[in-house]
Amino acid sequence: MIQDVRVPEISENVEKGDVASILVSVGDTVEADQGLLELETDKAVVELPAPSAGKISEILIKEGDTVNVGDVVMKIDADSAKAEEPEEKPGDAEKSDSQPKAEEAPADEPEAEQDEAPAKAESEEPAKESKPAPAPSRPAAKASKPAPRKDREGDPIPAGPAVRKLARELGIDLYDIGGSGPRGRILEDDVKQHAKNVIEHSTSVAYTMPDLSQFGPVRHEPMSKLRQLTAEAMARANAMVPQVTQFQKADISELEKFRAQYAKHFAKQDVKLTPTAIVMKIAAEALKKFPNFNAAIDMDAGEIIYRDYIHMSIAVDTDRGLLVPVIRDVDQKDLVQLAKDLGEISSKARAKKLGPADMEGGSFTISNQGSIGGEWFTPIVNPPQVAILGMSRSLVEPRWIDEKWQPRTVLPLTLSYDHRIVDGADASRFLDWICKALENPMAMFV
Repeated sequence: MIQDVRVPEISENVEKGDVASILVSVGDTVEADQGLLELETDKAVVELPAPSAGKISEILIKEGDTVNVGDVVMKIDADSAKAEEPEEKPGDAEKSDSQPKAEEAPADEPEAEQDEAPAKAESEEPAKESKPAPAPSRPAAKASKPAPRKDREGDPIPAGPAVRKLARELGIDLYDIGGSGPRGRILEDDVKQHAKNVIEHSTSVAYTMPDLSQFGPVRHEPMSKLRQLTAEAMARANAMVPQVTQFQKADISELEKFRAQYAKHFAKQDVKLTPTAIVMKIAAEALKKFPNFNAAIDMDAGEIIYRDYIHMSIAVDTDRGLLVPVIRDVDQKDLVQLAKDLGEISSKARAKKLGPADMEGGSFTISNQGSIGGEWFTPIVNPPQVAILGMSRSLVEPRWIDEKWQPRTVLPLTLSYDHRIVDGADASRFLDWICKALENPMAMFV
């Protein structure tokens, strides 16, 4: 029996990926769940497993190809695996029955794992169903090309005064909208939906690239899938979210003494205590005190969604580009465990071992560029999060303390936030609380 190998549903909102590498060749014999190829998506590099044991009879793709969920990428001859199985001799069953039961236990373990998989799927299914399905777009409210000027001078557009006022406030030409009301009348929802469509499509602004070769030699290289999707996501986030950035320096002189004092203690547990791990712990406490920064905003429903968990996204610089894996339940872990988790997830990111689950569910992001350099930067908020904290390189500068100048180690921090849900005063309080906690970590518990 020839069995198709299809691209499975990898993760939510991931519909396609690039073939990073093919791990088998035609004629190879594979086991069930053996890796067949590596697929690169915007979230991670994932390995596509064999659905059954057999022999690879056909490979339909090559490295660099883009494949969609559901595409057939290979074919496996499952009958060849059965043909290669040794026939059971009459005495084998008796020998099997004569083995002690203690040796039979390992054979039961795979069955237990198989039983657990459906249970997990059943437990996850309600979570998927609990998400409201996106409201269907009104056909008449889709963004359309402006009508010719001569067509705009005829009968007045059918719309009420309130709808016309809303369109003027949003800078929308009613001639660009098809009404969904009786006899094509334009409703308020039509205007809102059109404005939403304009925002969503604003990330692909028309721009004609000039011929740069007229000025000198150039090289053309295709963008990686990760870089393309990162570019799209950042452009979309920048277009959708009205962002503001706060700047403040924290005096971490005492904190650096603490790190030096306890470095050996952490080293005994094979853990490196980094400033990022400490900031993660402090930020988790700050998010408890300022829940707006751990929330999400749903403009369609007119709701603020407050998360009762703290999963922190950590920006990691890799040779493939910027990856942002997630460390879960940061508020429930001690400093040793956080430092250990941070080291492990960073290593996985650089080794291309992140799975889709490692990249999802973050509620707040920390980006540390201190090891690279620079004093300030303005990180971009990535929806559905509403804030991101940037850490730059610490430096020594003089501060007036006890009526004299003293050299102090300071850490520049930047906080970018979604102004739709966070006001400037709240952002100042939030960042100031973090800075004071870094200057005196015991302040977190007061």
